[in-house]
Amino acid sequence: MSDPAPFRHLQFSGEKMKELRIAAKYSRKRLSIDVGVSIMTIYNWEVNKRQPSANALWKMAALLQTKVTAFYE
Repeated sequence: MSDPAPFRHLQFSGEKMKELRIAAKYSRKRLSIDVGVSIMTIYNWEVNKRQPSANALWKMAALLQTKVTAFYE
């Protein structure tokens, strides 16, 4: 029987999100506008106070030209 949640051991990493954002030359403001959230929401994700929704993760992955799994460790 295969594991129904093979990635459940992975955790969202705000630090990785910040690294990817900076590498793509996105400011928090620009990313917040493009994702449709506040700047404070981006900040809270980056400091691991909150986690983005699946929809926000997909948007960020597309904008930052990476895979959704790049936000996890």
